[in-house]
Amino acid sequence: MVLFNFFVIVASYVLVNTWNYNFADLISSTNKIHPQTYSASIACVINIPVSLYMAKNATHDSSGVIYGTIIPLSLFAIINTIQSYLLIRDENAK
Repeated sequence: MVLFNFFVIVASYVLVNTWNYNFADLISSTNKIHPQTYSASIACVINIPVSLYMAKNATHDSSGVIYGTIIPLSLFAIINTIQSYLLIRDENAK
């Protein structure tokens, strides 16, 4: 059961990462990467403390590190999705 839970956590990480890569490529191709850069910087700063907290205090052990990585990446996923929508909407308005 523990192995299955770990598999689900890693699959969630892969899903969020794939989501981010798709939108990061779209945004990078437009050269409007300021929100992407800011959200990546924030994610870098909060990744390690959140991972350490999840591993030590939230009783998740090694899977807590992956949870701690998914949380900052989720912030990045939300910001990139909104920015991509706005870029596409602006292009269609021209």
